[in-house]
Amino acid sequence: MTRVLERADQLVLDFVGRVADAVHGRMRPEERLDFVNRVRERIEQERAGSDDPRTVANLLARFGTPAELADREIRRLHAAQNPPAPEKPSTETKPLPAQPRRPARPTPPGVMHYRGEARKALGRKTERSAPAGYVP
Repeated sequence: MTRVLERADQLVLDFVGRVADAVHGRMRPEERLDFVNRVRERIEQERAGSDDPRTVANLLARFGTPAELADREIRRLHAAQNPPAPEKPSTETKPLPAQPRRPARPTPPGVMHYRGEARKALGRKTERSAPAGYVP
């Protein structure tokens, strides 16, 4: 009878140890200790004093893998630490008031001169010599 009891307890200890390994380095030490204790308490609660290794193994299988437990707990902790921002109530959008126009600044004389020169140059067709070896 004690061998069966030891086997069931060993299954629980192995599972809890794997859970602790899965969260190692991913949680602060106090979070990790709290999580492992909660898992152990929940297993004992669900186990309800059962010493049958097969029953305990089936119970542990329902909990999922230690990695899955660790991932769920880390997501839960992250959500608790970073709650979603409350949505702002929608406000009616109002058109912006018309901005007064600034008076047009006079264009400096030098700019006007060179704009004219550029227009003349662009409008002019330039005769270019064909590149060497070009045959039309």
